[in-house]
Amino acid sequence: MASFAAAKQSLQAAAKVELHQRTQAAKRLARESAERLAKAAGAWAEPESLLGQDEMLQTCKKDDTLLVLRAPLRTGALFAEELRGAARHAGLPEALLKPLGGGLWLLRGGGTGAAAAARDALLAQLPLLAGVRLRLALHAAAADGPALLTAVAATPPRRERPGWTLHYEQHFPSADHNHLPFCHVGVAPALAIGLHSALGAGFVGGGGASDADVDVVGVLETKNALVLGALLPLPRAPPAGAAPPEASAPPAPPGVGRSALPWWVPRWERRPFDFSASLDPLIAAAAVNLAAYAHVAATAAQGEKTPPLRSLRVFDPCMGSGTVVAAAAALGHPASGSDKSDDFVGRSADNFAWLGLAPAPPPSVHDATEPFPEAADGAAPDLVVCNPPWGKNFKGAGGEKETGSAIVASVLKSFGGATCCFIAPALALEAALAVEGAALVAHVRLGGVEAIVVRVEECLAAKERELSPE
Repeated sequence: MASFAAAKQSLQAAAKVELHQRTQAAKRLARESAERLAKAAGAWAEPESLLGQDEMLQTCKKDDTLLVLRAPLRTGALFAEELRGAARHAGLPEALLKPLGGGLWLLRGGGTGAAAAARDALLAQLPLLAGVRLRLALHAAAADGPALLTAVAATPPRRERPGWTLHYEQHFPSADHNHLPFCHVGVAPALAIGLHSALGAGFVGGGGASDADVDVVGVLETKNALVLGALLPLPRAPPAGAAPPEASAPPAPPGVGRSALPWWVPRWERRPFDFSASLDPLIAAAAVNLAAYAHVAATAAQGEKTPPLRSLRVFDPCMGSGTVVAAAAALGHPASGSDKSDDFVGRSADNFAWLGLAPAPPPSVHDATEPFPEAADGAAPDLVVCNPPWGKNFKGAGGEKETGSAIVASVLKSFGGATCCFIAPALALEAALAVEGAALVAHVRLGGVEAIVVRVEECLAAKERELSPE
């Protein structure tokens, strides 16, 4: 008996060593893959740090548009890839979009013909991008506060409304950790006083007027320069039939609404059913957008009729509380999902009702490690977006730590012709690339997790299904 227990313990230890070695190899593969695709972005590859002062001032010109992305350390690469996807879809010339570093992107103004049309097409998409937080029509850039005030006094911004307010942000960590919790606020107070002299009467403080009654002057203080311009709206109103904002929510001060989250996110974060492994709603929305841009591009490359960007059928085979389905529906896609837990499928219905969006068709119960039944003609998903369960809190069939690999392989074999986006660990990337005919379209790293977009053509997926054991 003791020898049996010792042998079992030895086998378990060997399995752990093998899994560790595979994991390390998969992480190296993921790192190399993400770096290779990042270099392929060419002029749209983000610099490792913010541009230097001289280059920053030479680059930021009046009438350009500064885009400020949500750029936390772990997810900034995802939101940058989402913006690149939107720019490619719009057919934007490479020279019209420039990454400045630190989540700042410059969209060039001016231009005529096809270039101007592509720029307008990108601007129209901005409210639907999860990662775009601010849109600033530039008026001036300077090395410091006095220089900026001199520039504004020489050519004041044009006023459209009787009132104006100031939206000021620091875009770099300015706190001295020896003096926390206090933080030096840079040039903000002197700049506010100087702008009052340059812009004239009509200043409105927080809560003094609605966002529609004032011009919002935006100032961004970065490590290397100050930029000033008009803070423009990113209209993110809910569609007809969606749940309205709670009546108890206080009105936003002027300007704050122009950096608001997508309409559905604050409400979704208070949904009736949630659990600790739920995907962040902004990451879910960005993943849906990545898959959509890749799918439309692949369809066009095959010479087929390009489907509308915002009416693709989206499916989440591990929907949990329904975040991916909610994100897709909020973006205008018909969306549905499945989960192996009938409890999750039932409770997610309360979440969708809370948001005022109904999945179509209704979600179903299905174990995503098993082959999915073939969909009826015209009902197969165009996009599969999934955050499969993984990590120490989830166990595989043999009791080992779940990696999401079995689900990724099953989904790719079941949904040939669809474009799939997975948020999963490196071993899931390894499993995806092992599927015959799988093509990696996009890949960015989210800390220790991978966001990958993969396609398998329908004929190859059908062959994989035939070869798979029953």
